[in-house]
Amino acid sequence: NTFRVIGRVAGFTVLFFDILKGWISVKILTSLILYEANSSEFINMQLVVGITAVLGHVFPIYEKFQGGKGVATLMGIILAINFSAAIGCVVIFLMIFIFTSYVSLGAIVAINYVPIITIFIIKAESISVIHFTIFSFVWVILRNKPKTYRLLNRDQNKI
Repeated sequence: NTFRVIGRVAGFTVLFFDILKGWISVKILTSLILYEANSSEFINMQLVVGITAVLGHVFPIYEKFQGGKGVATLMGIILAINFSAAIGCVVIFLMIFIFTSYVSLGAIVAINYVPIITIFIIKAESISVIHFTIFSFVWVILRNKPKTYRLLNRDQNKI
């Protein structure tokens, strides 16, 4: 929305800070926790902190609980926890976006691949991470249902 309404500079700035919000919440806050890195407790704490950042983005108190979709913040979390899956999603997103000019279609298609990349390519062993990737997929689909209908009806705005 920021890209369309205000412009590219503002759009990239908002995108950067939304991704950074998810990444920082996981990396910095969990660095203060005294769990052994990569232990199930540490991974679970990363996920709890990350999900809290997404919920704060989507339901901000100061905006009467009307925030963003949480996609970029989720991307920051995925970057922090599962860098390879995040890079795979960025590549998929960019391919869809470049060929269609639809940001929303790129995000929806890319998030579909997070569980696939995590489970079948990276072969993640943490059941919490697998559940998180499935949660991310469902979250983005549900939060973008109106956009999905507009895409299907060819009413969605391109960038």
